[in-house]
Amino acid sequence: NGSIIHSTSTNPSPCEVINRCSSWKDTAPRSNPKWHNSPHNNWFSLELTKYRNLIPADKAFSQFAEFNGRLYVTRTICVTKEDHSGLRQSLQTVKGCTDGSYTNRRPQLWKCDPTLTGDTTTCEAEDWSLVGDKGTGFTNFGDNSNHSMTMMVASGSYLYIGFDNENGI
Repeated sequence: NGSIIHSTSTNPSPCEVINRCSSWKDTAPRSNPKWHNSPHNNWFSLELTKYRNLIPADKAFSQFAEFNGRLYVTRTICVTKEDHSGLRQSLQTVKGCTDGSYTNRRPQLWKCDPTLTGDTTTCEAEDWSLVGDKGTGFTNFGDNSNHSMTMMVASGSYLYIGFDNENGI
């Protein structure tokens, strides 16, 4: 279901075998109910449907930015009842998410505050929180047409966010 990982050293090595990557650590907020929409578990990170010529809207995690000592990441999810767990051997499309339509896509903005737990300089799973969702689990700033968060830039004292929206600006 997509993830956020970080290296555990300054010169990380590749994974030894599948599911054993001693130089890498998964730090996704999987215990946060807004990651999967627990207990329904029908929110999945957007999956790639091509291998090249990617644009930000094609990616589950299109942007990372450091702002005011915190790490922010954009995430585009797919709301679907289809099971998208496990590894597949080929690319697949999901109705309303990766089939050319966007009715089941939703944006999320996650913030890491590493001072919350453990190492105060490294993001751990419990350090992540969803930003600006007003209880919905989605960061669309009140516009349901904002389906994919595709731009994030920190500049001075501002964090700028951009969306893909079928209605334009």
